[in-house]
Amino acid sequence: MDASRFFYDSFAIDAEQGTISYQYSTDAGQAFSHTLTMVFPPGTSAEVLRPAVFALGMAELIHYWKALLTPEIVVRAGALTPEQVVFWENLYTKGLGEFFYVNQIDFRGLITVSVEEGAPEILATASDASGKRLVPFGGGKDSLVTGAVLADAGKEFTWYTLEPLPFFADAMKQTATSESISIGRDVAKNFAPIVEMVKQGAPNGHVPITATYILSAVVAAKAYGYSDVIVSLERSAEEGNVEYLGHIVNHQYSKTLEFERMVHAYVQEHIDPSIRVFSLLRPLYEIQIVERFAKHPEYFRHFVSCNRGLKTGRWCGECAKCAFMFAALSAFLSPETVTGIFSKNLFEDEALLPLYEELIGKDKSKPFDCVGTYDENLLALYLSGEQYGKAGLPLPPVLKALPIEDGKAHLPLLTEHGPSIAPSEYRLS
Repeated sequence: MDASRFFYDSFAIDAEQGTISYQYSTDAGQAFSHTLTMVFPPGTSAEVLRPAVFALGMAELIHYWKALLTPEIVVRAGALTPEQVVFWENLYTKGLGEFFYVNQIDFRGLITVSVEEGAPEILATASDASGKRLVPFGGGKDSLVTGAVLADAGKEFTWYTLEPLPFFADAMKQTATSESISIGRDVAKNFAPIVEMVKQGAPNGHVPITATYILSAVVAAKAYGYSDVIVSLERSAEEGNVEYLGHIVNHQYSKTLEFERMVHAYVQEHIDPSIRVFSLLRPLYEIQIVERFAKHPEYFRHFVSCNRGLKTGRWCGECAKCAFMFAALSAFLSPETVTGIFSKNLFEDEALLPLYEELIGKDKSKPFDCVGTYDENLLALYLSGEQYGKAGLPLPPVLKALPIEDGKAHLPLLTEHGPSIAPSEYRLS
């Protein structure tokens, strides 16, 4: 029997045991448990945390629902206003755009969120604005640049990590602070039933994990009394990947300015009006962030943006993210330095040429990864060529095969600044 309704049944906070748990089920008898772990500060009030924990459960549920594709998502754990329903239906639909495209699923009208009669009301709870800053860290260059900008401005902060990977600790030691708060999220354990369903033919694919990361950081901020959750999302996320069923699919939807505005408003209205969620780097393109990053050689051996390499702390040298980051770093650093970071020269690998062609728009779609825009990728390749010239080295095969001179027209990107919702005291110069 196929399920027609997916239920968000309940959530529980056990401050003494250090757990947050969620229960989901379907009308076909399936049941899923999802557990997070956290060291709560003494005197933690579970009641105060309820709005944040409830919202995080709404973000987590989509990871389960996508294997089932039930026509209806029914929320029993808490009541939602019509505006909240719109927020979640929008996130689920746009955040799963790549998933729908890859699996060729017609998403139009597919997702309906409803609230079961009698679901308990969960109202925002205000805290005293502390001015303390919490910065989510994902292991890549963006959060490291955010930390450096804050440190240069004399603004103290604490790192936040979700299910931190081993190399995160070494990376954070290179920054202005090693203080951190983390929430454990055992992916293998929590999603074991979904993995089995996928093996049996259930659809699988990309989810808006950034939304989960942000809302988990809000839980930590609420528990520990932080008022600013400063994420590291950039302007390049605005460019989508491919058109599907009349809509633009964006791998990075939960990193867009649209979602940043929506989640900030949601947190203020439905979780805590004293907590601000915003990106410090929003006005900048990826290539501008890399230019700033390139001024911090202490980070070069301690960051990994490659999704495959996050668990090992090493770049795979084969994926779109590696190809993009190699080009972006090569725009500002010597060939020798960049080759040292990646342990190989990706511009020498002609097997990567098709990836680079996709990155500059010579294919029907951009790679489904967190990479720069077509224009800045072309600019990065042009500037990389300039670096080879400065070093007195011939162009490697990949650069020779691409129209890198066309990138010169995009030099103005290096000085452009886009819109931002960051408070005035955080605006970049």
